[in-house]
Amino acid sequence: MADSTNTSNLDSISQNRLKSSSSSVRTIESGIGNSKRTEVIPNRIQAEAETIFGSSNSNCIIVLGNDRPGNKASGHGGFGDTQSATIDLVAGMTSLYLAEQNKNGKTIFVNPNHKADAARIYISQMTDIDDNFELVDGSVGNSKNKSAIAMKADGIRIIARDGIKLVTKTDFANSKGVEALQTSGIDIIALNDDSSLQPMVLGNNLADCLDKLMTECDAIQSRINNFITEQQKFNDQVANHVHVSRFPGKETLPPVAVMLQNMQLTFSKLINQDMGIYLSKTNIASLKNNYLLNPQTSIKSRYNKVN
Repeated sequence: MADSTNTSNLDSISQNRLKSSSSSVRTIESGIGNSKRTEVIPNRIQAEAETIFGSSNSNCIIVLGNDRPGNKASGHGGFGDTQSATIDLVAGMTSLYLAEQNKNGKTIFVNPNHKADAARIYISQMTDIDDNFELVDGSVGNSKNKSAIAMKADGIRIIARDGIKLVTKTDFANSKGVEALQTSGIDIIALNDDSSLQPMVLGNNLADCLDKLMTECDAIQSRINNFITEQQKFNDQVANHVHVSRFPGKETLPPVAVMLQNMQLTFSKLINQDMGIYLSKTNIASLKNNYLLNPQTSIKSRYNKVN
């Protein structure tokens, strides 16, 4: 029997794969060239209020219904709550366990499964989105009884030819008309672990803080250098002066030059070192207050966190 697979519209890679395969594989249901293929496709257990759009040839569906993260009794739809309309887009239902479940060759019936389904976009008018996907609270908190959109897959890419904005608190009320009192930012949480969540750094404030800190460190260094210079002058006078005594065994006063130099050193130390060190301590305390404590100029973001 002649091979009935039409290869005219296949690319070179697909044609080579087709030629290298055995004749028993090269059938109209081989899947090559997006033709029909033999594949285990589970049946989603349908609730009465749901409309399901799917394909008998591919394991993907769109479900129009109510909030339902699991079996028919789950979610706000399971409790019979109104205003919980939901659109559930799934590619690869229960793919994580499909091979194991299909060993006996029986028809597979499945419920929505946020862990086992391969890829999902979940859009709900009212849901407990963090609980459904088992997400930690972070600083944003646990969203309950609110509208939400979630995307889950092995990899997610958000691609823009211009720019991407992540924006929070655009409205004064949520989808239920309730005033949104909480001001939430954006949490970037790796490993679903919020135990070490910290504020993100604001680049301009950090740069300004470091610039002023380095300027203050340079000033401290100059004051230390000034002190060393003045001390060296005094040391030179002490090291080079000669005591002259008319009476053996009697101590003489230091020369006038040494005393004058000492007085100059004392005055210089008061002006350049003591006052300078006091100013440095004041400036450093000001830096700490402005960039670590004051929420308006802090290098730490008030809203956005990362781990």
